[in-house]
Amino acid sequence: MSSLLQYSLYDAFSSQKYGGSQAAIVLNAKSLDQPTRVAIANELGYPATVYVSDISGNTISVQFYSTVAELPMCGHGTVALISCLADRELIDCSCGGSLDLTLLLPNGDTKVSALKTSDKHTLAMLEVKVADFRNDAINTESLCNALGLKPESFATHLPIETAVADFTHLIVPVRGIADVKLLQPSFADIVTFHKDYGIETITVVSTETSSTTAAVRIRDFCPAVGVAESAAAGTTNAAVAGYLFRHKLIEAGADDVIELIAEQGIEINRPSEIHSRLHISANRIETQWVGGVASKVASGNLE
Repeated sequence: MSSLLQYSLYDAFSSQKYGGSQAAIVLNAKSLDQPTRVAIANELGYPATVYVSDISGNTISVQFYSTVAELPMCGHGTVALISCLADRELIDCSCGGSLDLTLLLPNGDTKVSALKTSDKHTLAMLEVKVADFRNDAINTESLCNALGLKPESFATHLPIETAVADFTHLIVPVRGIADVKLLQPSFADIVTFHKDYGIETITVVSTETSSTTAAVRIRDFCPAVGVAESAAAGTTNAAVAGYLFRHKLIEAGADDVIELIAEQGIEINRPSEIHSRLHISANRIETQWVGGVASKVASGNLE
């Protein structure tokens, strides 16, 4: 006899369908072996497939896969997961405050908070590693060729830096939105660049934004982890928030907390809104959170 697995498809970091970054959530996945998880992730073809092995109280055992590899962490996959569990009433976010959850991952535990918003979405915020930064000797001519970027597009007052946390991101600041829009990436060259410099994403950022609520505009190229261009990425946004704080482009208030919003995915017609929260102590990031809401697109059963 065949067995059925429940699954749901969500658009993470978007309050509307068909925006944000796509993730599939597969429930009751404890019995699935590695080859089957890889096969399902490839069959669905989403940037992330989330396998839920167990839910025990407020603790969730989970693994994330792209179409090319298992991922140590996935921000948009987590945002989609929490919305799915809340929609299916497998977790209860109706208490009026935030619900504290723990994700059990192969490489350790991650804290997540879930909160019902006024428009009935579930805002999920996950604690992420605070990035370390390094200055790599980047060949900017190769970088320009990979991104289809003109040398004069680089922001002269900010450095190109590598951020290292769950993933390794090359953060490339540009002058403004016009430079972000005009990128013409060569994904074959980007893959080569990733290998040459030991990075997993190239993240182009502009502090000029379209939305009055956003602090930064982002484009994130990550074919090394299975997505040509990400519509929204929590781990990337956490690294960018750390970069902005590091270069004094954002500051903490009296409560030593920084809240900011990033816009992403606009150029690929999947507009996204990503929330970051930084807790500051002694002028350093003590803890860091990233998250957003998600919208359900479809659900059904896998044979």
